[in-house]
Amino acid sequence: MARFRGCQIGSGSTLEGTCRDIFPFGETDRSLIVGDAFITTGQESAYEVATQQLEMDGPPRYFTPDWGAAENSVGRLSALKPEIVITGHGAAAAGAGMRHGLDQLSARFKDLAVVPGSKYLREPATAKNRRVYRER
Repeated sequence: MARFRGCQIGSGSTLEGTCRDIFPFGETDRSLIVGDAFITTGQESAYEVATQQLEMDGPPRYFTPDWGAAENSVGRLSALKPEIVITGHGAAAAGAGMRHGLDQLSARFKDLAVVPGSKYLREPATAKNRRVYRER
């Protein structure tokens, strides 16, 4: 069984994301599975989805309720210095170009990933502050 940062697959987490995600990190080959913490293809237009052009992008904008937590996750994942990343949207990416793109995304997260004026930038929706629940 493969080991990830002191635990076996399925037995724990390496880092918590915006929704208690688990990000397995292989210390031997430096592979990182990130789900939607960041993605390798844009999701904001039908063209981006259809062409699947490789680019480092923040989490899908249409479903990111806490931009501060998302930025923190990207920074912590980037600090692991992965050699290969497997994302929830887009192809796996590896090498110097991927690392440069991830470092840039981490350093300039608000400029590159966050929707200007986003409601969730001003008021994150989390279970803790109960903003994820709508009152009817």
